[in-house]
Amino acid sequence: MKELLDQTKAGVHCATEDELRNYLIQAYREYKELGAVQYHGIEKEIMKYSHVEMARKFTVLLNYLTEKIE
Repeated sequence: MKELLDQTKAGVHCATEDELRNYLIQAYREYKELGAVQYHGIEKEIMKYSHVEMARKFTVLLNYLTEKIE
């Protein structure tokens, strides 16, 4: 999960309670200063995991497997 979050920048991974606490404090401070917590997700990377893209990959795999059976 951490690798996926690092790749897409769609969220953060906190391995410990201290990391989580520090992130929440930082996010709260950002919210207080800016009125929002900035989102840094990379749309191109995120779309690799969309339902449409996953269905396309599954279709390619199924077609490959069924060709091997025939």
